Amino acid sequence: MHTVRLCVREENDHVIVEVIDSGVGIDPENKTRIFDPFFTTKAIGEGIGLGLSVCHSIVADLCGTLEVESALGQGATFRVTVPCAKRRAEAEPSSAAHAPAPLGDALRILLVDDEPKLLASLAQMLGDHHVHTASSGRAALELCARDEYDVIFCDVQMPALSGEDFHGELLQLRPGQERRIVFMTGGAFTQRARDFVLRIRNRVLHKPFTSEAIQAVIAQQAAELPGATRPRPVLSASG
Repeated sequence: MHTVRLCVREENDHVIVEVIDSGVGIDPENKTRIFDPFFTTKAIGEGIGLGLSVCHSIVADLCGTLEVESALGQGATFRVTVPCAKRRAEAEPSSAAHAPAPLGDALRILLVDDEPKLLASLAQMLGDHHVHTASSGRAALELCARDEYDVIFCDVQMPALSGEDFHGELLQLRPGQERRIVFMTGGAFTQRARDFVLRIRNRVLHKPFTSEAIQAVIAQQAAELPGATRPRPVLSASG
């Protein structure tokens, strides 16, 4: 029977939390990648590989570290180390240091997906741009009715309003904007979705994908925008 233990201690003005399991352990080849967004060893449809990536980002935002020790057949230990409240306050940069850098050619990007973890991870990856998120196709259409976006990342399979339906309604709402959609898919296609992806001329990203792949697609999309050589206007980002 597998066991999981939780250990908490304070050491040198830091709090250390360890989660220790007696499972099968982590393959050395996977150990260096487990904190990468979208990396997963699970089968398609069973996970999208964002849990550890999001945890790593949260711990980093707290000025801490997240580490793992593991060997095949010997379980794993995940160790979170964060400074105590007073130490953290002293370690955090001043508010001036938190001021965002000028975004210059930042793009207006809309992320559409019914998976909250995916939205959060993608938004963090694209922090140099003005990012809006929508958890459904209908919510995305409401945003598109009020504003135009340079790039729209949209999941293919969503409840209520699918990626195909969103594409069709956006074509009616703002003709031309539908060409700025980049579809994301985990590969679990219905026949209708498969036919749609093969028929359209939009770019498609297959999950799991890397941040490099996302940036490459953004660069390609940006190069096709009207007036692409001119600086982009800066908007306020909202969730």
